[in-house]
Amino acid sequence: MKARARIEAALARGDDAGRWGGWAVVGLWGLLLLPFAGTRNLYYEEGRYTLAALDVLQHGHWLRPEVLGEGFVEKPPMLFWLVASAISLGGISEWVVRAPALLAALCGALLVEREARRGGGARAGLLAAVAFLLSPYVFAAGARAEPDLLVSVASFGAFLLWLEGRGPGRTSRVPRWIAAAALLVVTALLKGPLPLAWFGIGGCLVALSERRRRDLPGLALLGGIALAAFAAWAFVVYRPGDEAAFRDMTRTGGGPLPAAWLAGVARFVGETVAHLLPWLALAALPLSRAWRRHAGFDGSPAWPFALYAVGCAVPLALWPRAVARYAMPALPAVAVVAGLAAAAAWRAGPTAVRIAIRGLVVAAFAVRLAWLAAMPFQPARNEDARRLAGTLAAPLRTSRDPVLFLGPAIDYNAAFYLRQAGHSPRAVRAPGEIVPPAWLVTAAPPPPGAREVARGAGRRGVVYRVYRVEAAE
Repeated sequence: MKARARIEAALARGDDAGRWGGWAVVGLWGLLLLPFAGTRNLYYEEGRYTLAALDVLQHGHWLRPEVLGEGFVEKPPMLFWLVASAISLGGISEWVVRAPALLAALCGALLVEREARRGGGARAGLLAAVAFLLSPYVFAAGARAEPDLLVSVASFGAFLLWLEGRGPGRTSRVPRWIAAAALLVVTALLKGPLPLAWFGIGGCLVALSERRRRDLPGLALLGGIALAAFAAWAFVVYRPGDEAAFRDMTRTGGGPLPAAWLAGVARFVGETVAHLLPWLALAALPLSRAWRRHAGFDGSPAWPFALYAVGCAVPLALWPRAVARYAMPALPAVAVVAGLAAAAAWRAGPTAVRIAIRGLVVAAFAVRLAWLAAMPFQPARNEDARRLAGTLAAPLRTSRDPVLFLGPAIDYNAAFYLRQAGHSPRAVRAPGEIVPPAWLVTAAPPPPGAREVARGAGRRGVVYRVYRVEAAE
């Protein structure tokens, strides 16, 4: 009994967390995310980003990659560099393409485990990592070659370095600030300048709440460095006609009407809360003064993370074009606060509270594992792009005639698998750009004289047809 008491006391203090906490997080990450990474073909925007990464490797378009022959500036190039690096090391496969996102999920889990353990002990660290990895956000984006999760982890890492770099030691402060600036540059080159605002707002809230106005110039300097890096990229790659792409990237287009805006706010709030549940409920416990008093909860370790989460999420609710995934940078901070609150409730609460926390974690595990187990039995969802590519490629056989995609709807995932099958698809903007003989893939009406040779359904029921376009006699 005495040995058990010593072990529990050590775990509560976090003394042994360095021995097992990190390995537990790695094991949980491997169990929850790695089996999912290779189950599905590329989907959503993965095919488009992978085509850009392949163009970086093959044609050296490092700053302005091309997708199906057209310049792609809707996103800065950092994600394409990361995916291209992974492909150069491991070849082309769904696993390799998703490796940067998988590693970002692991880094995020380790960061939240470390911060919660420092503030509340080993149990708090492990519960925070569980909250992060079992979040709907991570489970959806943790095995997807898209920038949202990488942005969330890079921005949170920069915030942690900034917090730690405010101490009196100049020697330790400078390396942390350099690393924070580097992570913010990565953030800006992943998704543009908007994610810098979430770091800046969170940092300003922390500085003002602590009456440390002297920290504000440093925040401005860090953000300015990252913004300058993004501006330099935009200046170098800009060409006339890119205005629409830059407006879309910075979400500065026209906003909706007031009624639609209010509906968008309600939808954003509801979807964001759903993506943060059930852990948001634990993170909300410290809002109750009576609970804090009963649990003996010290709010000082959680306070900066609560402000960071508010800075990431609340301004977005008022943004006319915001969607729930934009609030993903709030997740690491919510996970840390949830871990700290859950550990405090565990220590102070009766047996029923501990049973409730165990039940919450077990239920979240069960839902995720059941979802993973069902994935292999959903071939229509797992293989939709690959099957569509096979259908579209059937009439092409060994033809070397151009394969052209005509928008406005283009399935870039199917285009990726067509490329893997040995074809070289490229996009055209209008039927007048077609030079016969050629194969045309489109969901739009065909040009006069084109002969349909195949058709297949893509995501959301969009029907794509393959037409043979011959030279006029």
